[in-house]
This record gives sequence, structure tokens and C-alpha cells, in this order.
Amino acid sequence: MSLTPEQLELRRTRLTGSTIAALLGRSPWASPLEAWESQMGLREFAGNDDTDAGQFLEEGVGRLALHKLGIKLEEAESPGTLLHPEKPGVFAVTPDLVIPSQKVGIQIKNHAQWAVRQYKAEPQTAGRWDNALVPEEKRMQCLLELEVVGARHGLKGWDVWFLAAFFGGSNLRLYWIRRDTRTIRAMLRAGECFWRRHLKRGGQQEAPSPDCDCGGCGRGARWWIGPERPEPKRIQLTPQALAVAPLPFGEDAPEGVGPGLP
Repeated sequence: MSLTPEQLELRRTRLTGSTIAALLGRSPWASPLEAWESQMGLREFAGNDDTDAGQFLEEGVGRLALHKLGIKLEEAESPGTLLHPEKPGVFAVTPDLVIPSQKVGIQIKNHAQWAVRQYKAEPQTAGRWDNALVPEEKRMQCLLELEVVGARHGLKGWDVWFLAAFFGGSNLRLYWIRRDTRTIRAMLRAGECFWRRHLKRGGQQEAPSPDCDCGGCGRGARWWIGPERPEPKRIQLTPQALAVAPLPFGEDAPEGVGPGLP
């Protein structure tokens, strides 16, 4: 969905859902320097056929996602650009859809058919949650949106974000992304370090480099906690299976939630 000039200006000196992975060196599509240059207006991107198609198609994909989730259209809203209530100068997100009554949101991605190879598997094939199945930069975007929107609503109960990945035709995949507190905290810490050195209005606004020691980018950064592991698969609760069963909950799973539970 297209952004207004006011939204673009608001996002220019902040880490956003769509830029945080690249700025912190976790995107395969752009380096921290390339992402920083784009955000500072030093690198122009006029758009292409894919971005043009996304602006027109994502509204329909969003409606289809709501239909598949059993959520009424009138329950959903597009809130525009939102600032983190505790770090308003540092983080901003523009969620595609937020459903306050359900305490969930939806990030929509309109993909070419070949992009399905970026995803490890279809939803719900590695346990109840799909964090480990989606590309890293998409997961980081969903987690930052979940964090900002949840914080604005007091956090309680905001534990799930949906990634609606559309690959054309009727191929819409709805990935369930759970709150991963450890990754979110690491992202926020690294993001603040990056912001102080490279984005802060009135600050240094230095260009990122591979040797940067800001703590958020460069070879010296050690903030990333590693890829998330898939959850244990569901097991048959026989005496033989119980004897060798893994723990029922994945690391950082919300209390009372795990694979195999309703």
C-alpha cells in the first residue's frame, strides 16, 4: 500500500518494519549502506512493475486473508504510520491491517511465483507457529509491527501477527508469527545503537560501513541471536513415544501455548 509524503518524512529518520532488516545487516536484498542511502534520500527508487502491482493488489489480498481467518472486514483498520510509544523517535511501522478486537495484525506480501522458494515450507507444517518458515527480513518486519502495535495497546494479549504471502492465482499462504521476545529485545537494542550513529536527527548521521562499531551494523555487530528453530512436530501420545518425546513447548513460546494444544 502506498505511503503519503507525510508518512515518508516521518519514517526517514526512524527504523521501520520494511527497512530494519536491511539497516541491521539481515537482508539479502540490500546492505545497511544501500538501505541508509535510500532512507536518507541519497538513492532514488522510482518503483517497478512489482511495486506498482502491489499497490493495487494488496487491498484484495487483505480482504481474502480476512475471509480465510474468519474476520469481518469492518473489524479491520489500516492505521497509517505508528510510532513506538516508548521510543517514538527511533521506530515507526505502517501495518497493512490491524484488528484490535482480535489483538492481531496482518502484513501483506504480493510475490512473484518464483518467490515461493524463499519460504521453507507451507504454514503449519513445523508445529503451531511459522516463525522459522518465513524469510528472515519478513519475520523481523512482523515482529517489529507486533511490538509497536502491541505496545500502543498495552501489550497484553498481542502475541500473534499474520504474514499473508500471496503468490498469484489462489495461492495465498497465511503464516502465524508468534511474539518472540528475545528477538524483539535484540532488535530494539541494535536498532537504537544504529539510530544514534546513523539516523538521529541532529546527530552524526554517518554512513554505515562494514567496520562500523555502532553495535547495530558492520562486522563488529554481534547482536543477532541466531535463526529460530522449528518447533517439535506433533507426536502420538503412546507410552513408547512419551519415553523419547521432546519438551512440548518451543523456546520463548507464550505461557500455556504450544504445539498440539487447541
